[in-house]
Amino acid sequence: METILNTALIGMASLLVATMQGSLWVAMKNRGGVESRALSIASISHWGVCALVVGLVTMSLNTNPVSTTALLSHPLLWLVPVTATAGLFGVRECLMMKLSGAAFVSSAVFAVGLVSSSVLGLAR
Repeated sequence: METILNTALIGMASLLVATMQGSLWVAMKNRGGVESRALSIASISHWGVCALVVGLVTMSLNTNPVSTTALLSHPLLWLVPVTATAGLFGVRECLMMKLSGAAFVSSAVFAVGLVSSSVLGLAR
């Protein structure tokens, strides 16, 4: 059951991250009404990404003690989740200031951190 739930959370998170990243790209390349609608979509999808990431982290720490052990034994690996968190917070701050280009870069930083975190979960 945990595997099914984990797979569903990953699928929904992937869809929302792609939606957020794509709408930020559209906002960065356009001005006016298109930019404001794209920023609105990015803002809505950002909250969904935040909620799903919290769920994924909670589930991952409960079901995969290897990642917790890896983080405790190699403190340098903390850069990976910190990078993802910084990117996610950066997206919110840039959206509040309507900086579409900076929000796109922050979203890319988050995506790199998220993918790196999933690789960390595979570490043995």
